[in-house]
Amino acid sequence: MKNNNLGIYIHIPFCKSKCFYCSFYSCKDCLEDKIQEYMDAIAQEIVANVEILSENTIDTIYIGGGTPSVINPKYIYQILQLIKSCSNVAENAEITIEINPETLTEEKLKVYLDAGINRVSMGLQSIHENILKKIGRNSFLEDFKNAYNMLIKYRNRKYIYGYNNRTSRRYYGRFYRYCKIYSVFR
Repeated sequence: MKNNNLGIYIHIPFCKSKCFYCSFYSCKDCLEDKIQEYMDAIAQEIVANVEILSENTIDTIYIGGGTPSVINPKYIYQILQLIKSCSNVAENAEITIEINPETLTEEKLKVYLDAGINRVSMGLQSIHENILKKIGRNSFLEDFKNAYNMLIKYRNRKYIYGYNNRTSRRYYGRFYRYCKIYSVFR
């Protein structure tokens, strides 16, 4: 019997639209039956690997994409419950979901918390709406602020560095202002 720590990555390839900078596999505007079919396939894969999962301790589960928060949160809940039922998930396991700010609702957040998610990675990419438009984002600073207010205790954000002609000085000045605005450093 093995007893190693394992991490699980679950790719949810669904998005509202494809961002120009993204090289991950994703599809936009998928019908509910395709989403259900995909989530059933993930469940089958988990069950097919139950021996490996049950012999090890799961210390990390990362749900990325695509945009996992674009689908009905019941799918996320069901997959996490299945993993927990057929494996040993560590009590202090880090369970992360990626979200886009415009897709988060209080209803979804409650389901994520009930499912055991304890970390959120929220994509902002820039605080400048003209850059967000250029890179094909659907969310803007106001969406981020609204989602941020729902996620006060979660502090993980992405900020793209090196897009077009950003210089280090310009980047760090904006990033510092961004951090100061949202009180990231306390």
